[in-house]
Amino acid sequence: MREHPGLLLALLLALGCGTEARVPSAGRATDSASTPAPASGKDFAPPSAPAVRVDPDSVWAALTAQVAFGPRVPGSEAHRLAGDWLVRQLAARGARVEEDHFEYRDPAGRVWPLRNILAHLGPEGRGRLLLVAHWDSRPWADRDPDPARRDLPIAGANDGASGVAVLLETARVLWGADIPRGVDLLFADGEDLGRSDDLDGFCRGTRRFARRGLLVYAQAVVVDMVGDADLHLPVEQYSVARAPEVVDWVWERGVRLSPEAFEYRMGPAVFDDHVPLLEAGLPAVDVIDMSYPAWHTHADDLGAVSSASLVLVARVLADLAAAP
Repeated sequence: MREHPGLLLALLLALGCGTEARVPSAGRATDSASTPAPASGKDFAPPSAPAVRVDPDSVWAALTAQVAFGPRVPGSEAHRLAGDWLVRQLAARGARVEEDHFEYRDPAGRVWPLRNILAHLGPEGRGRLLLVAHWDSRPWADRDPDPARRDLPIAGANDGASGVAVLLETARVLWGADIPRGVDLLFADGEDLGRSDDLDGFCRGTRRFARRGLLVYAQAVVVDMVGDADLHLPVEQYSVARAPEVVDWVWERGVRLSPEAFEYRMGPAVFDDHVPLLEAGLPAVDVIDMSYPAWHTHADDLGAVSSASLVLVARVLADLAAAP
């Protein structure tokens, strides 16, 4: 993903949407006291049974297993093994799994073999909920304080593995549950192949997925970098500009279930996996902590993440999936 601070005003003007009164001025984060309350004013019931069943040991095991493979850089042996493991984990959780293999050729001519993995849960039909995380890890640590290590791949404990762990745990707690509609889990590949001179390298998996048509989905929730031991999840700017009703739907539950993590204040604009979905017409939001100090560095390892943070986010996703 790539942070785009200060782009919200231009985006709102280009869209012609009427959300200006609901968000702070472009490019400025505000404290929660100055951010408007949710628009819908709905009152939600206590956490559902699936949310209660989220298990700290299970979600932590899903994260550590990924890191144990090594950096999941597309084209590497660790990437292949992690993808096969992910398919097995989903099948063991009762999901119907499909795969899409494709390639991305970067400006230098390198071809990256990529693999989207899509898991189907619950009943068939339209009106489905799409949950998204990217499962690749970054091939280079371009923000690392040591210049000599910036061309080396990162472990990606948070940037990649955390979202996957949360989605796998959501699948586990939904297995056998009587959910009212279908839920699809997209494990998108090639999210983190971009550089400052190659923005097309970002979000390759969701760009590809968006072209297949998204009419079966009612909304989408992307989770990315949600394992920080000091977790802060403000509202992302593209999300509130283009899908304010989904922001309300997610953050109302988030604040109720995990008030220590979900915050009703404005965060930065982030070009992440929700943007290709938004551009394809699907209301989508990004749940992301861009205050993570280890972002795109070699410090993004197990010492920087927490099972408690993973549990908080998994509880919210499980509750969303169980909602009518």
